[in-house]
Amino acid sequence: MISIRDNALDECIDNEIYLKKLMDIYGTQLKRYAYIMLKDEYLAEDAVQKTFINFYYKINTYRHESSEKNYLYTILVNECKQIKRKNWFKKEKSDNDKQFELLCDSEEVKSDNKIVVNECLLKIKPKYREIILLYYYQSFSVIEICEILNLSSSAVKSRLRYARENLKKYLQEVFDYE
Repeated sequence: MISIRDNALDECIDNEIYLKKLMDIYGTQLKRYAYIMLKDEYLAEDAVQKTFINFYYKINTYRHESSEKNYLYTILVNECKQIKRKNWFKKEKSDNDKQFELLCDSEEVKSDNKIVVNECLLKIKPKYREIILLYYYQSFSVIEICEILNLSSSAVKSRLRYARENLKKYLQEVFDYE
């Protein structure tokens, strides 16, 4: 796997330029993930901003044992958990159209089935939702998810199985109703 850092070193040594490249590459993906976990656009932006700030301060100690993407998601997951722990965090549901826009890329065709899947995804527990998001939406492997969430492989596989079952249950309710 080619690291962005390797290419960035050839082009420039400056950490700020390196960080800006990472922000351009991963900023939107991280914001989507944070938004789905926190269900608040402004809190999601704050979480992503804190993620990049933390990465910037640790940029010289980053050991390159995993990709920048894995490392950024690890920081972001921890930021989202911290925000959720705070007593002022309120669970507010936003309108489904806004949630769907943040989930899908602008190039993707918006279909009714994708809307239904995303609505059902928002109904499952956060610990299962984050596994689905990382595995299917962000295309991380089980091993990478283990690193990001600091879980064992069996725990990730188990959560993935339960997440699929929960999602399937909600989808069946919707499609049986129609």
